[in-house]
Amino acid sequence: MNGVYPEVTLKEVGLEGALFLLLDQEKEEVIRRDIQETLLHLLVSSVQRGKLLPWIKLCKNILSASTDSGVGPGAEEEAERADDWSEMEAGSLEGAGPFSMLGWRTREFAMRCLSRLVQLCQPAGPAHFNMALALEQRLNQPGCVYMCDQHKCVCVDLLVLHLGDLVQVSFMGATDPCGGVRVEGLQALLLLINTFCCSEEPELPGHRLLEQYQANVGAALSPAFSADAPPDVTAIACQVCSAWLSSGVVGDLRDLRRVHQLLASSLAKLEGGRDRPSPLYNEATVTMETLAVLQAWAEVYIVAVQRSREGEDHLANEDTGSAGAGLLKLVQSDLPTLSRLWLAALQDYAHLTRPQEVTSKLPATGGGCDRVEVVKGGGCDRVEVVVAGGVFFTAETKHQARSHYTSCWAPILHAYALWMQSTGFGMSDEEPASLSRPATPTSMGQSDSVGGAKSPEEISSDRLNLILGISVSFLCEDQTENITSCLRALGALLSDPWPRGQVGGDQGGGGAPAGRAAIGPADRQRRPRPRPRETLQR
Repeated sequence: MNGVYPEVTLKEVGLEGALFLLLDQEKEEVIRRDIQETLLHLLVSSVQRGKLLPWIKLCKNILSASTDSGVGPGAEEEAERADDWSEMEAGSLEGAGPFSMLGWRTREFAMRCLSRLVQLCQPAGPAHFNMALALEQRLNQPGCVYMCDQHKCVCVDLLVLHLGDLVQVSFMGATDPCGGVRVEGLQALLLLINTFCCSEEPELPGHRLLEQYQANVGAALSPAFSADAPPDVTAIACQVCSAWLSSGVVGDLRDLRRVHQLLASSLAKLEGGRDRPSPLYNEATVTMETLAVLQAWAEVYIVAVQRSREGEDHLANEDTGSAGAGLLKLVQSDLPTLSRLWLAALQDYAHLTRPQEVTSKLPATGGGCDRVEVVKGGGCDRVEVVVAGGVFFTAETKHQARSHYTSCWAPILHAYALWMQSTGFGMSDEEPASLSRPATPTSMGQSDSVGGAKSPEEISSDRLNLILGISVSFLCEDQTENITSCLRALGALLSDPWPRGQVGGDQGGGGAPAGRAAIGPADRQRRPRPRPRETLQR
């Protein structure tokens, strides 16, 4: 090769490495896409032939060539707890070779290749994710080896045998100075957690393989929650925190608290209010970050409630009960704030998705944030409802915010339904939430149309109607993506007699819905029966 890398030979870096160097030099987007497609085809071919380690080492060399590790002070403190931290630091500084000073787009594509490698191994069999099966296969083929960078590797190369290298490369990507590479690194770490969360450690029964990397996970997540972290990096880091806390890899309360503190810091930043406009990020990205924080907390709360109930049903299993109770204990202190923020997000979602013909017929309320305009033109006038903004979005970003709300409303709905069930559908959050934009839909249920204060039962009824309205509206659509969360939210609501009475008019469940008289068995008997078909035909 010549140009920027005159002394690099094809024998030294291989075909894949030469293509990565060419990708780093190329400026034409069409040629860059062709090189990337070629590398992806080579990756698929290597996975099919069972040669994983060359690609893992290639991605490791590319990521370790960064001149700045990008690790913040909090990450260094977390990483000191890891046994292999010194090896990770040494490995990130040596062995880069010809891959020094590569551009951020090349490193970002290398992280995508690593994630793609893990995805390609998923349908290849359980041995890729089971250490016991992998060791058994390696022992059954002791003489089948091939040379790879002066290291002997088994012919049937299995992904679980390189879990430490995968975590190390993901760590380097998550702490890269470039935001795009950090996002890809965190996504790769999220993929590893979801893929290996159930992999058992054969030498330590009852423990998971990922448990030994918990300090590395915390070190990779800490920079994403700093004050100057981009919103997209914090958003994906919240997903990683939620997956880690919900995976069951760590059961000790002290270990759970380390990652929980990161989520708590994001909630504190949200509760404090990031209402000051940033010159670097628009309102849509702030909305994305806010909803990602609320979604992560919702997912953790759902898993904590489920494990707590499993611990109550299986008292003999002390580990399950203690883990579920410990996770629920961590979330319990933040539930008053989270419930108000979840309600505000659900109100925003209902506000963005309701049809205009329905909105135009609603009576005006004191806290409404819509305005109705008559648009003239084309020989006819039409009434158009203009969304003026909500709690976590503005009028200028409502179209971009709608997609963010659509992707996260289901777990928030489920978590809020579980919280209402745990409180007996009573009012336990009377104090207003500290929100970044204190206007409009959060006042739902606090006062009636004439300005008087509503009773706790009326407020709970309004919130019940909000959840039922969102759920029924979704179930009427031809979608299956979030149907499980929606049905579980309805199941949590209807497990209590009071909401069943509100929905079905059951007097034993607490009365009929507002505006509808209760119908008992005697009333049903007094209803006139329809006449026979012969009488109607006459």
